Amino acid sequence: MSMCEWERDELLDELRRRRWTFHYFGRRNDDLDAIAAVRRRGDWVTVIVLRAEDRAFAYLTFAPPEVDPLAADHIAWHYIGSAVWTLRAALCLSADLQPSTVYSRPPDLTLTELDRRPLSIRPPLVEPSSAGEELKRTEAGSTTVRPRSWGEGRRVMGGAEGQEQPERNS
Repeated sequence: MSMCEWERDELLDELRRRRWTFHYFGRRNDDLDAIAAVRRRGDWVTVIVLRAEDRAFAYLTFAPPEVDPLAADHIAWHYIGSAVWTLRAALCLSADLQPSTVYSRPPDLTLTELDRRPLSIRPPLVEPSSAGEELKRTEAGSTTVRPRSWGEGRRVMGGAEGQEQPERNS
């Protein structure tokens, strides 16, 4: 695994720790076409779309609960770059960011309806703690998946470091 792959996987794990919702586009047992991660803070939503190792984008949009943030027409911030740099940029956005202006979403930041089918959504995994604390993320649910254009297809990592495990279908 190269340094970029390691860093990308670490950044994806950070999204999971921060309880982002993941959208996987493509056939469940085939290679994926894209992965989107979505984080809602009130009516502001941050969206990250990974298409390939060198092709990803992120944006911030105003989207009340009844609006699909993946189909937003107007955005307040965006970033286009490699998967690693896009993940870094989105993770650096301030939690209390309240943009004052919005603009039309550039065409480069689009997932068409055709791109978005079939779709699997995986909300953040949580489990109640035995001490009655707040809900916490279940680390055992962590998976590594890659869009088809990244070459190796879907892989699930677990067990000993770097040892591949069979994929769990849930």
